[in-house]
Amino acid sequence: MTRDTSRVMEIIYPEADGKPLGETDLHIDLILEGKDVLRRFFEKRSDVYVAGNNFIYYVEEDPKKRVSPDLYVVFGVSPRKRNSYKTWEEGGKGPAVVFEFTSRKTKGEDSGSKRDLYESVLRIPEYFLFDPRSEWLRPRLTGYRLINGQYIELVPQDGRLYSEQLALEIVPDGQNLRYFDPDTRSLLGTSQQIAVRVADAEQRAAREAEARAAAERRAEAAEEEIARLRAVLERRDRPESV
Repeated sequence: MTRDTSRVMEIIYPEADGKPLGETDLHIDLILEGKDVLRRFFEKRSDVYVAGNNFIYYVEEDPKKRVSPDLYVVFGVSPRKRNSYKTWEEGGKGPAVVFEFTSRKTKGEDSGSKRDLYESVLRIPEYFLFDPRSEWLRPRLTGYRLINGQYIELVPQDGRLYSEQLALEIVPDGQNLRYFDPDTRSLLGTSQQIAVRVADAEQRAAREAEARAAAERRAEAAEEEIARLRAVLERRDRPESV
């Protein structure tokens, strides 16, 4: 029997599953702010892709083999925007780091099936879980590093975890997660936070410039007053002509 190759069906890789971006506004903010901060951190590099909440397909021709991390970083690929990430189209490269922000609905999956997938199938070098409300995880920031094919839990230092892949410290801050650069000894900011800091700095510089201008005007006025008084004294001391 001859196969009818003209009727080979195209394989569809869906780009959405109908689920919301995050369970709460808090979880959505963690995803969006994390993407923004890490994209800014790597913006001068042309080989880093930062994304989140889109599908990663990891087996060609099997659209059921997929996962959607909250936030992840891939090295060695273009930062161009993608609707989904297919590993076979990216030279087989998968994420170097994955973050999951746990919630009531996702806590079991994040610590169970997703952890197993990241460890044994995708072999992701680092995996971080963060529980912003301290309801499910102890400690609420938990991290794993792949060593000899198995995840080893990282030991926090002052509540922080170090990511070798990102060369950043991961820092819980209330219900937020911050990213600290040990090289510059500074916390990374979102675009909005940086814009606020820039605006504050510009306003401060404007105030300082106005204060300097005012001081210069006062100094000029004082010099003019001194010159006027000297002229008065000179006229007073000048002998009158007979």
